[in-house]
Amino acid sequence: MKAIAIEGVRKFKTVDISEPAKDGEKVIIAVKKCGICGSDLHYFQSGGPVDLVMGHEFSGEVIDPGDRTDLKAGDRVTALPISPCGVCEACLCGNPQYCPHTWEKAVGLSVENPGGLTSTIAVRSDMVYKIGDNMSFEEGAMVEPMAVGYHAVNLVDIKLSDDVLVIGGGIIGLSAAMFAKSQAHQVVLSETNPERGKQAETLQVADKWINPTEEISLEALNVKEGFDVVIECVGNDKAVNSAINLVKPGGTIVLVGVALDAVPVYTVQAVLKELTLKGAIAYTKSEFVSCIDLINNKDIDVTKFIDSTVSLDGVQNAYERLTSGTDKAVKILVDPNLASEAPAEIPAPAEATPAPVAEVPATEEPKPEAPAVEPEKPSLEIQEGSIFDIVDTAEPAAVTNEAPAPAEMVAEPTIEQPAVETPAPVETVEAPKAPEAPAEQPTPVETVEAPAVAPAPNPAPAPVETVATPEEATPAPAPAETTPALAEPAATEEKAPSAETPAAEPEKKEEEKPEFIIKNNIENDIIGIFDN
Repeated sequence: MKAIAIEGVRKFKTVDISEPAKDGEKVIIAVKKCGICGSDLHYFQSGGPVDLVMGHEFSGEVIDPGDRTDLKAGDRVTALPISPCGVCEACLCGNPQYCPHTWEKAVGLSVENPGGLTSTIAVRSDMVYKIGDNMSFEEGAMVEPMAVGYHAVNLVDIKLSDDVLVIGGGIIGLSAAMFAKSQAHQVVLSETNPERGKQAETLQVADKWINPTEEISLEALNVKEGFDVVIECVGNDKAVNSAINLVKPGGTIVLVGVALDAVPVYTVQAVLKELTLKGAIAYTKSEFVSCIDLINNKDIDVTKFIDSTVSLDGVQNAYERLTSGTDKAVKILVDPNLASEAPAEIPAPAEATPAPVAEVPATEEPKPEAPAVEPEKPSLEIQEGSIFDIVDTAEPAAVTNEAPAPAEMVAEPTIEQPAVETPAPVETVEAPKAPEAPAEQPTPVETVEAPAVAPAPNPAPAPVETVATPEEATPAPAPAETTPALAEPAATEEKAPSAETPAAEPEKKEEEKPEFIIKNNIENDIIGIFDN
């Protein structure tokens, strides 16, 4: 049967896998809908494990009930994707998320147990739960992510007078904000992607949205000393330290975001404020069942979070959207039964190449190659965190502003300036070579190397070959920092204009945006303590 598996960094492949065999124990389920989780985005961006068929948020119909006598073929179900041992203290106490074996054979999270990015899966029978006939398969696939946000809020005793801050506007952050809003005095959501931030207010899961890259005043948010509770749903160092900065003395921080690497934290503030930090992972069985009931009884509306549903052929594009850092999409579902979509979503860049080719003689020959780089555009690290998405904003901005061809961004302005100042020299040097490129060789690469003689106006042509890369890299620091790998050709061939190019400076300022500029005196307080 057809399945979508990880092939490499930010790349999927279509594979053919065997259908799960009936063994009299596991429940065989025909997948109807499957959600894309923040942890899935981590695997997508890291490129591994290779051959992993993801999809641990799913709903479907029973094909074979296995050893479950209370199930029959055709029953509508969802399931916990985990694989706890069932005999350890954590499992016996109703906290399977603590079990050391919980993730070893989890569905959609381990190579040996394919997830919902295929048509049929096998699930441990004790993890399967029925959903009501009045619950859609879309709603059934939303039970798992809702349970994660529900669990995070349940770890804190939120009072009606509490001000709560949720960092991260992914599906986990939005679900946590939704549950917190029913208990707190005020819920504020922090998100660097304006499109997602606005969604929090539109969906009415938060009272206010703030952008952490802009200056923020606690007084303007009606929280003088800080928030009583901060639920961090990103997982990177900026988000964690922002949580410590913004929580009030004696407050509580719940860490939900997943960080695969070490996170530097200014613990001195946590010490001085006597903060309580709690980790949150997954959910309990009872919380999972509670979310089924809440959705089934229409106590909460989860369909408002769903942006679109795609077929297996649309998975690559869906993951690109969710890691872009600029798209407003929060939750995209996959239906493995949908007819194959026209693969125009991914080949689109290839179709767009003819247009740039026609314009090559007039501008720069490397442009036809730009679309080929587009699938490899870096994601904002979001993705740290499930969902990640504070780090994504800095790099996504570069991606959307023609990140596929960073070298061209430097080359274009350098050509326009000499064209205005000395039109005559441009015609004498480039005019004879421009016609040769299209006529003799369709490949624009050779014509790009030929202009290396352009430095002919300089007294010594020999230094161009030996010194071009080291010495001329210094007058153009901005291009070197922006795209160290691709900017070398442009920087060596067009050295003089690149030093005058002002366009690189604004990019520096965007990367150095402060995560949070808090108007408080915590640093002065700390310095005062140590001075005394």
